[in-house]
Formats: sequence, structure tokens, C-alpha cells
Amino acid sequence: MIARVALASLGARPMTGLALGCALWVAACSVDRGKNPGYGCDESCDRCVMGFCLSEGDDAALRGDGDGDGTGDGDGDGMDGGDGCDTPGETGFCYEGPTETATEGRCKAGSRVCEDDGAWGPCLGQVTPQGESCNGDDDDCDGAVDEEVVLGACETGQVGSCGAGELSCDNGVAFCLSSVDPSGEVCDGSDNDCDGDVDEETEGACFPSGMTGCAPVEGGESFDCDGICAPGMRVCDEGSAAGCEDFVGPQDEACDSGGTAADEDCDGKIDEGCACDADDSQECYSGPDGTEGRGICKAGLQRCEGGTYGECTGQTMPRAESCQNEGQDDDCDGEDDNIVGRGEPCVLGSGVGGSGTCRDGTLECDVNGGAALVCVPRQPEDEICNGFNDDCDNATDEDFNLNSDPNNCGECGRACEADQVCCEGDCVDTLRSGEHCGRCGESCGDGIECCDGECATTVEHCGTCDNVCGDFLPSCCVAGMCINASIGGGADECPGGTL
Repeated sequence: MIARVALASLGARPMTGLALGCALWVAACSVDRGKNPGYGCDESCDRCVMGFCLSEGDDAALRGDGDGDGTGDGDGDGMDGGDGCDTPGETGFCYEGPTETATEGRCKAGSRVCEDDGAWGPCLGQVTPQGESCNGDDDDCDGAVDEEVVLGACETGQVGSCGAGELSCDNGVAFCLSSVDPSGEVCDGSDNDCDGDVDEETEGACFPSGMTGCAPVEGGESFDCDGICAPGMRVCDEGSAAGCEDFVGPQDEACDSGGTAADEDCDGKIDEGCACDADDSQECYSGPDGTEGRGICKAGLQRCEGGTYGECTGQTMPRAESCQNEGQDDDCDGEDDNIVGRGEPCVLGSGVGGSGTCRDGTLECDVNGGAALVCVPRQPEDEICNGFNDDCDNATDEDFNLNSDPNNCGECGRACEADQVCCEGDCVDTLRSGEHCGRCGESCGDGIECCDGECATTVEHCGTCDNVCGDFLPSCCVAGMCINASIGGGADECPGGTL
């Protein structure tokens, strides 16, 4: 009679008379057969494994020590008591993973059947340790969840340098966090400010090194020039800065130019050494060519002193644009308030002014005054699934579970088909998936197929789909195999036609 199922690790003896604390029928456990111990057996049962209620002492059997002598499995087959069996059709638990993992995490024991030749059949329905993944489960059955998950690099969906990221696991959900913050664009062939353009606006001012007339200020981004001398432009060519072009260098001083006298040799003096009469005077301007009469710039007056022209007085020359003089064209280039660096991207220091994309800002004049630019952060926005921390709350895409969201399965924007479910970041058909049968995380185990969302353990689907038991003899489906139920009490003694 096989209406009761023996523990193989107890020597594969029939279970009749074995004191397990409660009946061994599947129906005796008030939990799903695919679940592990501790999920709601009847109060009289200590452990529920594979749908069977076990007493505390029976745990040793499941861990490979059927006789309780502490020696465990001697032949490595996951069962204590040898490879052979005595009664064809007899069933027993089996587990081929490390014995200490049999009742941990997602792992569970399977069952096998004693065949006609006295040898045990394959272990069906077992789930052994797998590599740990970011899913909130103990995949390797060591008692820890999502520990030491190596997720590696990922693509954030952002553009430029910000596209590279690292996957981070948080409560079973993998997030792709950008490993690079936006920065000011430089000529290096990369999109440093992550706006989709490469090396834009990197053609900065320049002046040949060693040449008199212009001296760099503010780290070389602008120049202080004398006379007609003027900086040129540094050109970015395929990620490399080319030479300085279109600069104006010092020239020979020109006397009697017929207009406003200028400092052609860029030495800070105008028409020095040029002869004049005692009553002569002339307009003068020592600023860069083209700036006179623009913005705040205006010419002065130069008088003849001792036969040559003296100092140019009353002129106003260009100066650096400043936040303290807004609304004025201080550098006389025809544009008001084009302060160097203003409007450029910036990043606040960690813990300053928020987190996430709120650390990204732009350089602007300080509303509280002062000449220096300050980094004004971006304001929080509603969180959307895009790899950014839009609402600046120290979490990225926290409103979207990439492990289970069918519209963002595994990554933002990846939608599952209408007949699929998002399980652990993959779109799966739960009607056919042996790892997610009927619902996410429900594994049928080794050798058991999933049929229309149910594991193949019924007489209509035994082991494989449409494998019907009982065509010729009354049968039960035990451990994924059809067993002759007439050897004992008959088919009416099969527990609901299932193991």
C-alpha cells in the first residue's frame, strides 16, 4: 500500500507506524506543496516539507542523517542508508544539494520512487542552491538574502559620460546608479556635461605663450590685454585642442593715425615718442580694438607735453563682467552680463543642497550679493522611472519595483507582453515556466514541468504535461511518476490523485 510516503533517508522503509507527529498526507499541511517549512503547517506539526508535516526529530532525516547517528550521508547520494531500495513503488524524500541547505531559503527536497529493479529513480521536484541574485530571496540557501551580489556595470539611460553606471541591490530590487556626475565640458572627445553634445562650447580664449600684450586671468579662461592686442580662440578638433587662432599681437606704434590714437605695440602707452606741437591734443583709447564706444568703454584725451604726447586721461576700458554690476556690458563685447561660467553645469558637494539630481545645478549670481558665482541646484520633480533620483530623496526610481513591475521589468521602459508576468526582473510565462509556475518564485523543481500554471504532479499531468496516469491500471502520480495503485489499497487510497 503506497498511500503513505516513506522518507528515503530513513532507509526507504514504509512509513506505516512512523511517529511524525501528524498524518503524512499532503492535505494534512495547510500550505502550498512548493513552499518550505514554517509557512503554516497545522499547529501539531513542527515542520512542513514538500507538503508533509515532520516532527523536530525528523529534520535529521532530511539533512541526510536518517538513523540519527550524526554521520549523515556516506555515499553522497543525498540519502542515508545506501543506494538500494526494497519495495517497488515505494517513495522517499531525496536531496542532492549540501545537506545543511535542505530546508534553507528557496531550497527544498524532492522525491524519488523505488523502481522494479530495486534501485531508486531520479530525484524529482528538488530545488538545490543557485547563485545569489538580487531578488529578495535566499537563492544559495545559506541563510542570508542578496548577500555579496555581484551586479556589475549597467547603462543608466542617460547620455554622454553619465550613461555608465553600477547596479546596486536594495531590498531585492536592482537599481542602475550613474557612476559619473555631469561636469563642465572640456575638449576630450566626451560628453562631460551629459547633454547629448560632445566638446561643445570648448573653444575658449587663448593667446600665444611668451608673447607680450595679453596676460591670462581666472585660470586662463580670459585675458587682460593692453592696446590693440586681443586673444584668439582655441579650437577643439576631434577631442584635441588645436593651436590658438585669430589673436591680435603687438605691432609697431603708429603716429598720426587719423582717428582715435591707440596703443599698437601693446605696452600700455599711446603714441609714445610721437612728435606734437604744444597746443595739440587728441582722443585716445588703449583698450582692445573694437571695444571703444561699446558698453561702458569710452575714449579719453591725450595732450602734447614737451613735444610728445602725454598720458591718456579719462578713458574707460573693459573690465571683467561681474555679478555686482548686472545689466551692464562691462567687457564691452556688445553683450550684457555674459559672466564667464554663468549658466554652466555644476555639482553641489555630497550632503549639500539635496541629493540625486538636485545636486546638479547651474552657476548663477548669488541672490545674496557677492561677486562670485554660486551653484544653484535643480528643484525636485516627481519620480519617474529613468535611472535618475528625480525627487532628490536619496533613492532612485524607488516608486518602481524593477523585479515585478510589468511596465519596467528589469529596467526602466521594458514592458512585458500581455500574457507575461515580471518575475525577478524577467518577463516570463507563468503558465509554462518551471521556475515561476503559476506565480513568481514557485519552482516545480528538477524534472517536473509546469502545465497551465500548475506543477505536473497530478494524474492528468504527471511529471510532464499531458502524461496521464491510469490508462490501464489504477495509478497515482508520485514524485512525477505514475505508480500502480493496485499494489495495496487501490486507487481510492491515493491522496487526491497527487503526491
